Amino acid sequence: MVLKFTNVFMTFCIFLCAFSINAQEPTNDAIEASIEVSDNQEFKTFSATVLNKLEIPQNLRYVFSTIKKDTLNNAAKNDQSARFTLKPFQQGTLATTTVSSDIEQNVILLLLIYNLDDEVVASDRVELNPDESSKSDIAVKMRLLEKLKQESQSNTAKANESDGGMSFRGLVTEDTKTKAGRDFYVAFSSAYRLEKIQGDEVVSIIEEAALGRSTKIKVLVGNTLVWQFFARTKLDYLKQMSDIAIRRVRGYFINKERSQQNLIRY
Repeated sequence: MVLKFTNVFMTFCIFLCAFSINAQEPTNDAIEASIEVSDNQEFKTFSATVLNKLEIPQNLRYVFSTIKKDTLNNAAKNDQSARFTLKPFQQGTLATTTVSSDIEQNVILLLLIYNLDDEVVASDRVELNPDESSKSDIAVKMRLLEKLKQESQSNTAKANESDGGMSFRGLVTEDTKTKAGRDFYVAFSSAYRLEKIQGDEVVSIIEEAALGRSTKIKVLVGNTLVWQFFARTKLDYLKQMSDIAIRRVRGYFINKERSQQNLIRY
C-alpha cells in the first residue's frame, strides 16, 4: 500500500530518517544487509539481500522501503516486510523492486533488518537522483566515509590477492571421478560465482574411492576440510549438498576475516 505525504515537514522527516539510519549504520557483525543493483538499460532492479555470518540460525524481520519524492516535495513510500529465518552462513534475497532507468525524481531504497527484540541489526541504503537536501553536510560526510571505506576494502583485497604475482581469489578446482562428482562440482562452482564469495584461498572439490563401489566427495578450502559426503546421482541431493557446502565455505572465510580483524584490533 502506498502512503502519500503532502506535508513538507513529513517529507523532510522521512528523508532525515533515511540519512540518520545510514549515518548510524549498525556495526553488528552477525548480519550483513545489502541492496544489489542491476541495470538492463530499461529498468533498474534493486535486490534486498542478507547474510548470516554466524554458526547459528537467525530469526529476523526485514523492511524494504522505496521512497519517491516529486518536484513538489510530495513523497510516496512503499514498504515490503516479512519475517524470515537464515541458516548458519546462509545468504538470501528477501525482496526486489524495479524503477525505470530514466527516472528523474529522487528515489531512496532503504533496507532494515530487525532482530526478535525489534532492534535494527543491519541496514543498507541506495539513492537515485539526490536532491538539494542530500547535499547537506551530513550527506557529504557520509559519502566521504563510504568512499574511504571502499578504498580501504579495495586496498586490503589487492593485498590479499597478491601472492608472487598470482591471484587465487575465487578459484575452484576439480578432481572428480564420476558423473555425480562432476555434477556436484558444476552446481557448487556455479553457486560460488553467483553468490560472489570470492574467497582468497583455493577451494578444491575432490572425489575419492570409498566403501564398495561408492565414492566420497570432499570440499577443502586450502588444506582445511569443510564438508564431505557420500556421492549419489540424484540432482536434488547434490544440490542440497552444494547448498550446505556453500554455507560451510562462506563460514570459513567469514571466520578467517573475523580472526584477522581481531588480531589487528589487539
